[in-house]
Amino acid sequence: MKHYSNVEWIDFVNGVKSATEVGDMEKHIASGCERCLAALAMWRKVREAEASEVSYLPSAAAVKIVKAQFAPRKKARGKNAVSLVFDSFLQPAVAGVRSSGDQVRQLLYRVGAFQLDLCVEATLDGKKLVITGQLMNAKNPALAMRRFPLLVSDCKGLTLGAETNEFGEFRTEIANTGELELKLPRPQGKHYVISMHEVLSNWTGNSK
Repeated sequence: MKHYSNVEWIDFVNGVKSATEVGDMEKHIASGCERCLAALAMWRKVREAEASEVSYLPSAAAVKIVKAQFAPRKKARGKNAVSLVFDSFLQPAVAGVRSSGDQVRQLLYRVGAFQLDLCVEATLDGKKLVITGQLMNAKNPALAMRRFPLLVSDCKGLTLGAETNEFGEFRTEIANTGELELKLPRPQGKHYVISMHEVLSNWTGNSK
């Protein structure tokens, strides 16, 4: 009895055999050849495993998070530099609560001699952003930055003023345009500018 090779059975399960060859091989299997039947069963399993592998691929969002974790970060230079130290969006989600925190973004910035801890939260309708923050002295976090003025802008013409309380905390709301900018005054009369365009552009909490 003629037996077909593994290469021929691979071509069979991949559908690259001619109709005549397929017919002959099916007749051979129907005749009860256990050797070829076992070979066919094995290569069918390999084919099924290959096809199902796609379902195990990570989502685009998961790949983005992992790449961001290992991406080189630009170091802040100079005493007047602004740098993003922490972003909760880039942290792996806890199993079982993967969809629970999309509306809240925790951020930590190093702003010159200051440290700014921010919580950005979208309202339920997505039309506004609620910004809650605390400004601290980077060298001495226990030192509260009292009555410190800030400017919050939606980059579309609306700018709001905010002032820290006795604990260095502040809270304000602004339209969710997909843009957000915070300005902190500097002794020289200019401002530290924190542009959050990249932070908010791909965030699910953003209505845009």
